[in-house]
Amino acid sequence: MRSMQPETVHFQGWPFWKTLLERVPPPDTGKAYIVGGWVRDIFMYGQPVGPVEMDWALEGDAVQWARAISLKTGAILRMESSLGTARIDIEHQGITVRFDFATCRKDRYPKPGGLPLTSVATIDEDLGRRDFSINAMAIEVAFPFRGFGRILDPWGGRKDLGRRKLRILYENSFVDDPTRIFRLVRFSCRLGFSSDTGTFKALSRSLDDKCLRSVSRSRVWDEMAKILSEPEPMEILYGWLTAGILSSVSKKLLATGPRKARLQRWNQIFYNLPRTSNEPKFIRETEFLLALFFGLPRREFEAISAVLGVPGRLRKTLSDVLFEKGYRGNVFRFWEKTGGNTGQMQYECDRMGYASACLLALRSPSELVVFWRNYFSSDRHLAPFVTGKDLVQAGVPASAERERILDEIRLLQRLGRVRNKSEALVWISKNLVRKLGE
Repeated sequence: MRSMQPETVHFQGWPFWKTLLERVPPPDTGKAYIVGGWVRDIFMYGQPVGPVEMDWALEGDAVQWARAISLKTGAILRMESSLGTARIDIEHQGITVRFDFATCRKDRYPKPGGLPLTSVATIDEDLGRRDFSINAMAIEVAFPFRGFGRILDPWGGRKDLGRRKLRILYENSFVDDPTRIFRLVRFSCRLGFSSDTGTFKALSRSLDDKCLRSVSRSRVWDEMAKILSEPEPMEILYGWLTAGILSSVSKKLLATGPRKARLQRWNQIFYNLPRTSNEPKFIRETEFLLALFFGLPRREFEAISAVLGVPGRLRKTLSDVLFEKGYRGNVFRFWEKTGGNTGQMQYECDRMGYASACLLALRSPSELVVFWRNYFSSDRHLAPFVTGKDLVQAGVPASAERERILDEIRLLQRLGRVRNKSEALVWISKNLVRKLGE
């Protein structure tokens, strides 16, 4: 660890943040530490960028301090936990700012890849448990706020920012917490940084030792899901493939030409689609994982899904499409059946279901990208207002009529003629006798 430099930063250039911190009551310790992305960004760009939020570490009771800020400012206390963390949303100059609080802690990993044992610590120890040097900096702020803070940079993060390097803090960093491997690729792509020599060697060793298999599945899944919120996910995906991260889980997950082509198609068709709050759960993950998993043998698919923590419901959907039903991405069969007629293509896609249509789109030639973007940009992907179970409760027996009724309700939903489940059930009530009598 390198010695701290007693330098200061002044907040005159950030009047929004200066006036906000002037409203904050002091913690019992009299000082606290700004950490995380806010600190990294001001040294990289000269100002905070991204979400309007600030992370705080405290050598004391962080939850108690969050409560005090909430009480004085009227901020909404969103979360507090027995682990010494809390979150508030504070209104300032018409903008909602998120404050995340954590009591300083140090971690000990009794088992590689497992959850750490934590204990209360100093800010030096807290910074030393972080992933990379550029994320191990802090600004010490004394309260009442006087317009400046002291820079803490014990691991040389500012120097690594200048070199555009990502550097782990100790040799076994990836072994203790393998999810740092995903963060390494994510930060490399987001910031345009490369790994320093020691970090690259440590990465290679951890992948050779298949350390990703030792981490809890939920944590791996969290890292998998985060990619979908990145502004440029394709570069990260290629990073996973070319760095051997996914092939360390399974030798079948290689950066083959067809797999890269499907991921490129995913990026072209799905990534920037307009989204709604009514979309089904896991819809984005379905689109992405179909591109990644297609072509795997069933046994490999099951094993990889387990290691990556794919939830059971989503795994069932993927398995149905990849191995059991639908077109399985057979573009030629689809083209023969529809004859290239747009209306017939849309009709067939509606009948096969969203996930099957996704796989078909991912395997289609570039000439059909416009069709697929138009198709998936519509509201066909919205969760249906009613299901077969609703029809059973309404007295509709199991028959082809039930499917035709569901098809018609889906059409009315797309046309906006039924706007919620209640209106759909009213339509069923009014039309049930007519439908069953035809």
